[in-house]
Amino acid sequence: MTRSKITRTLNIGYLLIAAGLSYIHIVEVLQHWGSTWQSWIGPILIDGLAFIAKLYDNTTYTPATRKLAHRTVLVVGSLSLGCNIYAGVLTSAYGDSALGVLAVLGFMWGEKLAEKATLSRARTQTTRRRPAAKKTAAKKAPAKKPATKTTPATTRPTLTPVPAVA
Repeated sequence: MTRSKITRTLNIGYLLIAAGLSYIHIVEVLQHWGSTWQSWIGPILIDGLAFIAKLYDNTTYTPATRKLAHRTVLVVGSLSLGCNIYAGVLTSAYGDSALGVLAVLGFMWGEKLAEKATLSRARTQTTRRRPAAKKTAAKKAPAKKPATKTTPATTRPTLTPVPAVA
Protein backbone atom coordinates (compact mmCIF):
# COMPACT_ATOMS: atom_id res chain seq x y z
CA MET A 1 0.00 0.00 0.00
CA THR A 2 1.44 3.37 -0.97
CA ARG A 3 1.70 6.34 1.33
CA SER A 4 -0.99 8.26 -0.50
CA LYS A 5 -3.44 5.36 -0.08
CA ILE A 6 -2.58 5.14 3.62
CA THR A 7 -3.07 8.88 4.00
CA ARG A 8 -6.43 8.76 2.23
CA THR A 9 -7.55 5.83 4.39
CA LEU A 10 -6.54 7.65 7.56
CA ASN A 11 -8.36 10.79 6.42
CA ILE A 12 -11.54 8.82 5.78
CA GLY A 13 -11.21 7.16 9.18
CA TYR A 14 -10.71 10.53 10.78
CA LEU A 15 -13.79 11.80 8.93
CA LEU A 16 -15.83 8.95 10.45
CA ILE A 17 -14.59 9.74 13.96
CA ALA A 18 -15.23 13.47 13.54
CA ALA A 19 -18.72 12.77 12.16
CA GLY A 20 -19.50 10.48 15.06
CA LEU A 21 -18.36 12.99 17.65
CA SER A 22 -20.20 15.90 16.08
CA TYR A 23 -23.42 13.95 15.39
CA ILE A 24 -24.95 14.55 18.81
CA HIS A 25 -23.83 18.19 18.84
CA ILE A 26 -25.64 18.87 15.57
CA VAL A 27 -28.77 17.15 16.98
CA GLU A 28 -28.61 19.32 20.12
CA VAL A 29 -28.31 22.51 18.08
CA LEU A 30 -31.19 21.57 15.77
CA GLN A 31 -33.39 20.63 18.74
CA HIS A 32 -32.57 23.94 20.39
CA TRP A 33 -33.75 25.71 17.25
CA GLY A 34 -37.10 23.90 17.49
CA SER A 35 -36.59 20.90 15.24
CA THR A 36 -38.18 17.64 16.39
CA TRP A 37 -37.55 14.30 14.67
CA GLN A 38 -35.80 16.09 11.79
CA SER A 39 -32.93 16.94 14.12
CA TRP A 40 -31.75 13.33 13.84
CA ILE A 41 -31.56 13.63 10.03
CA GLY A 42 -29.62 16.91 10.09
CA PRO A 43 -26.22 15.37 10.90
CA ILE A 44 -26.68 12.86 8.10
CA LEU A 45 -27.34 15.70 5.67
CA ILE A 46 -24.42 17.79 6.89
CA ASP A 47 -21.81 15.08 7.35
CA GLY A 48 -23.23 13.07 4.45
CA LEU A 49 -22.27 15.92 2.15
CA ALA A 50 -18.71 15.59 3.41
CA PHE A 51 -18.78 11.86 2.58
CA ILE A 52 -20.09 12.56 -0.92
CA ALA A 53 -17.40 15.18 -1.47
CA LYS A 54 -14.76 12.68 -0.30
CA LEU A 55 -15.90 10.31 -3.07
CA TYR A 56 -14.97 12.95 -5.63
CA ASP A 57 -11.51 13.32 -4.11
CA ASN A 58 -10.08 10.75 -6.46
CA THR A 59 -7.47 10.85 -9.19
CA THR A 60 -10.03 9.71 -11.75
CA TYR A 61 -11.67 13.15 -11.59
CA THR A 62 -10.30 16.39 -12.97
CA PRO A 63 -8.27 18.70 -10.74
CA ALA A 64 -11.12 21.23 -10.79
CA THR A 65 -13.55 18.60 -9.47
CA ARG A 66 -11.11 17.55 -6.79
CA LYS A 67 -10.59 21.16 -5.76
CA LEU A 68 -14.36 21.65 -5.47
CA ALA A 69 -14.57 18.46 -3.39
CA HIS A 70 -11.87 19.77 -1.02
CA ARG A 71 -13.67 23.09 -0.67
CA THR A 72 -16.99 21.35 -0.04
CA VAL A 73 -15.46 19.24 2.72
CA LEU A 74 -13.93 22.34 4.30
CA VAL A 75 -17.22 24.29 4.18
CA VAL A 76 -19.25 21.41 5.59
CA GLY A 77 -16.55 20.82 8.19
CA SER A 78 -16.82 24.48 9.21
CA LEU A 79 -20.58 24.09 9.63
CA SER A 80 -20.02 21.01 11.79
CA LEU A 81 -17.39 22.91 13.76
CA GLY A 82 -19.84 25.72 14.41
CA CYS A 83 -22.42 23.25 15.67
CA ASN A 84 -19.85 21.71 18.03
CA ILE A 85 -19.00 25.09 19.50
CA TYR A 86 -22.63 26.21 19.78
CA ALA A 87 -23.72 22.92 21.38
CA GLY A 88 -21.01 23.28 24.00
CA VAL A 89 -22.19 26.78 24.83
CA LEU A 90 -25.83 25.61 25.06
CA THR A 91 -25.23 22.65 27.37
CA SER A 92 -22.17 23.99 29.22
CA ALA A 93 -20.36 20.76 28.32
CA TYR A 94 -17.17 22.46 27.27
CA GLY A 95 -15.05 19.30 27.43
CA ASP A 96 -17.25 17.47 24.93
CA SER A 97 -17.39 20.58 22.80
CA ALA A 98 -13.59 20.87 22.83
CA LEU A 99 -13.25 17.23 21.79
CA GLY A 100 -15.66 17.79 18.89
CA VAL A 101 -13.79 20.93 17.87
CA LEU A 102 -10.46 19.09 17.93
CA ALA A 103 -11.90 16.27 15.83
CA VAL A 104 -13.32 18.58 13.18
CA LEU A 105 -10.27 20.87 13.09
CA GLY A 106 -7.99 17.84 12.91
CA PHE A 107 -9.95 16.45 10.00
CA MET A 108 -9.96 19.80 8.16
CA TRP A 109 -6.20 20.13 8.75
CA GLY A 110 -5.66 16.60 7.44
CA GLU A 111 -7.66 17.46 4.31
CA LYS A 112 -5.54 20.53 3.68
CA LEU A 113 -2.35 18.53 4.22
CA ALA A 114 -3.52 15.84 1.81
CA GLU A 115 -4.30 18.48 -0.81
CA LYS A 116 -0.91 20.17 -0.45
CA ALA A 117 0.96 16.87 -0.45
CA THR A 118 -0.67 15.89 -3.73
CA LEU A 119 0.21 19.23 -5.31
CA SER A 120 3.77 19.06 -4.04
CA ARG A 121 4.34 15.56 -5.40
CA ALA A 122 2.89 16.54 -8.78
CA ARG A 123 5.22 19.54 -8.96
CA THR A 124 8.22 17.44 -7.98
CA GLN A 125 7.60 14.96 -10.77
CA THR A 126 7.29 17.66 -13.43
CA THR A 127 10.18 19.87 -12.31
CA ARG A 128 12.79 17.22 -11.52
CA ARG A 129 14.11 15.89 -14.75
CA ARG A 130 17.24 13.88 -15.15
CA PRO A 131 19.90 15.52 -17.26
CA ALA A 132 20.24 14.00 -20.68
CA ALA A 133 23.11 11.54 -20.88
CA LYS A 134 25.83 12.29 -23.40
CA LYS A 135 25.66 10.10 -26.44
CA THR A 136 28.65 7.98 -27.17
CA ALA A 137 29.88 7.16 -30.65
CA ALA A 138 28.22 3.76 -30.49
CA LYS A 139 24.87 5.31 -29.65
CA LYS A 140 25.17 7.95 -32.37
CA ALA A 141 25.52 5.35 -35.13
CA PRO A 142 22.22 4.49 -36.73
CA ALA A 143 20.84 1.18 -35.68
CA LYS A 144 20.84 -1.53 -38.29
CA LYS A 145 17.52 -3.04 -39.09
CA PRO A 146 17.46 -6.81 -38.81
CA ALA A 147 16.97 -8.60 -42.08
CA THR A 148 13.44 -9.86 -42.39
CA LYS A 149 13.12 -13.48 -43.19
CA THR A 150 10.33 -14.55 -45.46
CA THR A 151 8.71 -17.84 -44.85
CA PRO A 152 6.99 -19.87 -47.53
CA ALA A 153 3.64 -19.13 -45.89
CA THR A 154 4.09 -15.41 -46.36
CA THR A 155 5.64 -15.35 -49.85
CA ARG A 156 3.50 -14.85 -52.90
CA PRO A 157 3.72 -17.34 -55.75
CA THR A 158 5.24 -16.03 -58.92
CA LEU A 159 3.17 -16.31 -62.09
CA THR A 160 4.78 -17.62 -65.23
CA PRO A 161 3.47 -16.39 -68.57
CA VAL A 162 1.38 -18.86 -70.54
CA PRO A 163 2.38 -19.27 -74.22
CA ALA A 164 -0.17 -18.04 -76.70
CA VAL A 165 -2.12 -20.65 -78.65
CA ALA A 166 -2.13 -20.31 -82.48
